[in-house]
Amino acid sequence: MADVSIIIRTRDEARFIGATLEALKAQKAPCAQEIIVVDSGSSDRTTEIVQEAGARLLRIPTEIFSFGRALNYGAAASTGTILINLSAHCRPLADSWLERLTAPILRGEADATFGKQVPLRGLNPIEEGGISKIFHDDIHFARERPPFSNANCAFLRGLWKLFPFDETITAWEDFLWYSQISQEYRVAYVADAAVYHSHPLVSNYWMRRSKSDAQAIWDLKVRFGINILDGKTAFRHIVRNYVADTFMVMKYLGSNHYWKYMLVTPIFKLLTHGAFYFGLKEAMRTGGTGEREPERQNAMI
Repeated sequence: MADVSIIIRTRDEARFIGATLEALKAQKAPCAQEIIVVDSGSSDRTTEIVQEAGARLLRIPTEIFSFGRALNYGAAASTGTILINLSAHCRPLADSWLERLTAPILRGEADATFGKQVPLRGLNPIEEGGISKIFHDDIHFARERPPFSNANCAFLRGLWKLFPFDETITAWEDFLWYSQISQEYRVAYVADAAVYHSHPLVSNYWMRRSKSDAQAIWDLKVRFGINILDGKTAFRHIVRNYVADTFMVMKYLGSNHYWKYMLVTPIFKLLTHGAFYFGLKEAMRTGGTGEREPERQNAMI
């Protein structure tokens, strides 16, 4: 029986999954581990790379995929007393990542942990500044930012059994899970358990993601009473957020000499904030999360 089970969701992750699996093999943690990959319909070499690396491969049909369902599927098939969720493109920075991420749990100081995320410099400068700002180096038991994330986290198996991930929400299943457990259970942010985490600058992906986020945020309010937007759903609020977000990104780009991205940023942010607005209005009109595109949204989350 494995002490730790690492669960990875994939779809068309051939570009990154090999390096991530190699980094996991190099971990020096003094515990047994198993790696479980839950794939939801890859059409590239993802599954071949996983099998060549010796990881355990599970498959989930794209038509029933959700982020929460894939994680639950992997967790149910695992044997570890500690479960770890790791995104396929989140390569650990150091061979001590696993030991550091699980240490607070093993010492009895936490029931769940989550680690720092570091952007790959230059891959997506528009996203880069936000990740750097959110995932700072303060180590604390937390209800504050940084946000708990299924991209890089660990938790007791017993805690997952009590609180499996919601399988119906389009996104933000990790935010919902944290909201459900954080009042009663201890969650530690481990800044030195860091992974690389960036998403390529592909407008269609980011527009789909923005729409999915909007639908999930509305679902959080309607079904779970979690009001993230605090009533600010009108068009004028979306415009204000667009202006503030664009200004923040432009400031980061300028200070880091990403000059060639200065012209595309206002357009890119207009597309993503617009997608968020229309996704929100659709969710408000339908009373829930609206249409989903699970087979397209699995990649690169």
